[in-house]
Amino acid sequence: LTLWAASELIPRGNFIGLKRGSNAVKERIAWSHYVSTAKPSTHLVEVTDEQHSGFFAKHPRDELKRFLGTFFPHPIRFRQIWRSKDKSNALYIWAPVPPSSDYVAVGMLCTTVDEAPDLEELRCMPRLWADPRSGPLFKAWSGTGMDGTVASMWLTGDTGVLQVSTTEEPPEMYEMSPMPDKKFYISLPHTE
Repeated sequence: LTLWAASELIPRGNFIGLKRGSNAVKERIAWSHYVSTAKPSTHLVEVTDEQHSGFFAKHPRDELKRFLGTFFPHPIRFRQIWRSKDKSNALYIWAPVPPSSDYVAVGMLCTTVDEAPDLEELRCMPRLWADPRSGPLFKAWSGTGMDGTVASMWLTGDTGVLQVSTTEEPPEMYEMSPMPDKKFYISLPHTE
């Protein structure tokens, strides 16, 4: 069983093809840390500001930041739900608290120190775009924490978002609703 975090969420690099690398104003969204029983892989949502991307564009990130803050805000805080520590290892599991009931937290984060993660480490999903996770769930791991609390990690396949339950039941799990295509367009609400 492996736990891992997505990296390079803001793509950087040389201009390779249309609107790639450092010439694109884009960001990938991390919902969680990920857990895997096999070779880790996952699908990330990538948001691109096509108006400000391209070889000759100035690449301002203000509108992209406003879009992400509107549709995919960061949580307002984290709640520690489980912890385990022995002489050489420590693991703390944190559940994000969405900014309002209009959003859901898709997964959780873990740390090796008893400090909440940075709020910027993941984003929440609009509740309207979230579906309850379908398919059979299986318990990928279980263990007992420092205070005797039993916790378990649940998956629907080989790899998934980190979801931990401290009861015998799996946690409420969400996934993004199927979109009409792999690429779709959304505009920010206009403000005056």
